[in-house]
Amino acid sequence: MKDLFQFALFVAIVYVILDSQGTASPDNSKPEITEARPRLEAPRVPPVFLTHVPPGWFEALRNRFNALYRKGEDVLDACQVAEVRPEAVSLIAPENADRLLNLGQLCDLFDSATDWDYVNDPAGRDYFAHPAESHRIRRGDCDDYAIYLGSLESAVGFEVVIVVGIQRSGQYHTFPEVCLGRMNVEMASDYLHARYHLRLTDKVNFRNDDDQNLYISLERGLYPGASPFEGRTIMRLFLTDHFIERI
Repeated sequence: MKDLFQFALFVAIVYVILDSQGTASPDNSKPEITEARPRLEAPRVPPVFLTHVPPGWFEALRNRFNALYRKGEDVLDACQVAEVRPEAVSLIAPENADRLLNLGQLCDLFDSATDWDYVNDPAGRDYFAHPAESHRIRRGDCDDYAIYLGSLESAVGFEVVIVVGIQRSGQYHTFPEVCLGRMNVEMASDYLHARYHLRLTDKVNFRNDDDQNLYISLERGLYPGASPFEGRTIMRLFLTDHFIERI
């Protein structure tokens, strides 16, 4: 009798369990769907065509005796672009690689140099570090920074200009800028605002030449075009054809 009672109790318990599972309200909750962040595609840089008229014989002779012009030649000679080609390529983010020249590549290289520390030249003389040296030590003055970052950008195909000017303080200053051809300025600005999470009031500074080519400064700052040069430009050094434009 006792065994029969225990068996009946066991059956009743199993029935209650099965019944509760069958009548339980279904779980209508849906898993939370996290929307993937859209990929930020960098705009292409259109082909750039720059033409430079070489100086006449008299102007070329004058340049030979101009100390500032000769210094510009020294800066261009220090831009050994081939030295840092492997490093430049390795610094490009995957989403910007395997594509034609684009603004994302420019920014990747700019961002790689944000840890630059300013150190003066040796006492009493100018010293123009080659880009491979600067890549190792990440230090130098404005000339070294311009040579280094300009060489990185040139190594992946950008048309680079090293600008030499005189600041309001009277000091010489050098910085790199890149020619973006006839890229739409709103498109370039929109990409930089999105990439660097800029406010609407944050300005991206560009320059146009006489042929309506767009240039962006890579002066040290939070983002490309953040720091406009406040001074007088006296010389532009074009890396691709080693042309020196005196202003």
